[in-house]
Amino acid sequence: MIVAVSTPSLTLPLSGGGDLLRGMVRKAFTSGEADYPRYGSAFPPPARGRVREGVISGFRDENQRARAKLLRREMTEAEKRLWYHLRAHRFLGVSVRRQAPVGPYIVDFLIPSRRIILEVDGGQHADTARDAVRDAYLADRGYHVLRVWNHDVMTNLSGVLDMLSRELRR
Repeated sequence: MIVAVSTPSLTLPLSGGGDLLRGMVRKAFTSGEADYPRYGSAFPPPARGRVREGVISGFRDENQRARAKLLRREMTEAEKRLWYHLRAHRFLGVSVRRQAPVGPYIVDFLIPSRRIILEVDGGQHADTARDAVRDAYLADRGYHVLRVWNHDVMTNLSGVLDMLSRELRR
């Protein structure tokens, strides 16, 4: 036996018939077709990412977002190794973001709570002028940039993590 509650525009069963209930509610909120047919709902899908004033924050434009996604997919072996130890609050319980946007740049690893950036560099970054400009930009915005070599991560991971833990404890 299904007991029902009547309202002026809708009758809802109180027990059983969960699919029937969802269908009835959906029909009540939509006139014919759903406004968002992909989701089968009259309500918009939830916003994705960190939302500030109606836009996804952090990224300057869609190109920067696409570049960050590409860098996350194609991480170097050193970055993958380091990320394994930093992800999901594993390292001292801090939140670490990888390939995160900071202004016009995408940094390898960002610890937002401490404003620390960890860059894992290969040989192409040996004392380049572009890195100096980038570091100055980040320092002007209150970030502390730590640079480590791919070779150090691959051969002395515990030393790199120890150096990072000392910076976090400061």
